[in-house]
Amino acid sequence: MKLVLIGFMGSGKSTIGRKLARRLGIDFFDTDELIQRKTRLKISDIFKTKGEGFFREQEEGIIQNLADKNNCVISAGGGAVLKKTNVFNLKKNGLIIYLKVPLKVLKERLAEVTDRPLLGEVGFSRGKKIEEMFTYRQKLYEKSADLIIDCGIRKPEEIVDEIIKKMAYQPKVIKTRFSRGLSQVLIGNEIFTRFSQWWKWEGKKVALVTHPFLARCFFDKVVNGLEPFSCQVELITIPSGERSKSLRMVEKIYSRLFQKEFLRTDFVLALGGGVVGDVAGFVAATYMRGLNLIQVPTTLLSQIDSSIGGKTGVNVPYGKNLIGSFYQPLLTLIDLSFLKTLPKKEVSNGLAEMIKMGFLFSPALVKTLEEHLEEILRLKPEIWQKVVTEVVSYKLKVVKEDEIDTKGLRAFLNYGHTVGHALEKLASYREISHGEAVAIGMMVEGKISEIKGISTRGILERQKSLLERVGLPVMMPEKYRSDLAKAMLLDKKRENEEIKFVGVEEIGKPVLFSLTLDELREIMRNLAV
Repeated sequence: MKLVLIGFMGSGKSTIGRKLARRLGIDFFDTDELIQRKTRLKISDIFKTKGEGFFREQEEGIIQNLADKNNCVISAGGGAVLKKTNVFNLKKNGLIIYLKVPLKVLKERLAEVTDRPLLGEVGFSRGKKIEEMFTYRQKLYEKSADLIIDCGIRKPEEIVDEIIKKMAYQPKVIKTRFSRGLSQVLIGNEIFTRFSQWWKWEGKKVALVTHPFLARCFFDKVVNGLEPFSCQVELITIPSGERSKSLRMVEKIYSRLFQKEFLRTDFVLALGGGVVGDVAGFVAATYMRGLNLIQVPTTLLSQIDSSIGGKTGVNVPYGKNLIGSFYQPLLTLIDLSFLKTLPKKEVSNGLAEMIKMGFLFSPALVKTLEEHLEEILRLKPEIWQKVVTEVVSYKLKVVKEDEIDTKGLRAFLNYGHTVGHALEKLASYREISHGEAVAIGMMVEGKISEIKGISTRGILERQKSLLERVGLPVMMPEKYRSDLAKAMLLDKKRENEEIKFVGVEEIGKPVLFSLTLDELREIMRNLAV
């Protein structure tokens, strides 16, 4: 990791940078010092004898030489952000940190200094000069920064402590090689605001597919983050809700891409929940037989489930996700800070999938959920990064072994979904959320596997307890009970006259089993869930 400190002259970049590098045990570079060393002239003499233009050329060259450095702290000159090429090179492998100091404090610090050639002579006009420069540059600092630290009149040690604290939850990186190539998943806190750290592609068109509300919140951040890469961002908004998962919506997005002359080398960036991810992913997979795809899931359900594994698709009147493809993204950014913006119900919906993954693959995850559920519900970032990373790792492991769902391994991930999808359809995708449907589905399918003698005694009780603690339903709504078997007949997991189900023999040991349609109808008539 390369940490780059930017800010106005007098903000303490050199002092704080040295202390920060010393604390982290990494190298420190000051661009002004490197320029002086190279030219054998003081900064003031360079401005006096060779002019600002020469200084900026030297600065650009120094920053270019530092572009590929790693494990270091760099203090950049106050005017380094004036050139886009400097910002681009500073962002390479790096995190740009703006040390924000109030104008009043800067005026006091710089009132009597004599080694700042751009400020002119000490005197009455200096304050006005500082104000003019600060007003212009502040916008550039904020635009370029991945992280802003409000410094004020705090001690350097306090500022270093805050930087290290904010750096504590660096993203976990999971790399998986699929048939299309390398796919990376990053899991961390507040990583979307600095996503340009991981953007490596210059001069491309980017279709940002998102909901109108998210567009208002984040469009400018995407544009600003991609500006150093000369990317053209095209905003495409779709309404929220399952009704947007339609071929009609896909066709509308196709039309925009054709109008804007998108090519196969360009990108689709999906910012939103499962609906956005599925629709944008399907568009990316099929437009000109494939665009580059970036997933930025904003709900827990999409972070641990729909954005992982490459399944994309839309709904048709015959059922959910019946038209789709397998298409892995180049990059998936899982920013846990999005969870703070979600209603409690949305978090509960996502936890249904997390509980499912625990019972399928990990006794340790189930134990963590049981013992730390209160911390999880309070959205503590440390525990969230741990459990989300574990869930994503398990899912990617299964997906890598069975990328296009031909070996039967991915079928385990359908635990709770055979019943769940049927319930969603019966409820017209409005009355019952996906997480609620999966929770009920897990209970029904768990009870079926218990009746069939597959599940070990006690598993269903632990599952029910967790789901109830999260606030999810565990009983089948009576009004859908009689029609459920019929609704499952169109499930993708049906083979001839049998439907496949997933059971849990022991926690961490899933099994597949099948029921004939007659068996299913009989069990559903007598099921007490």
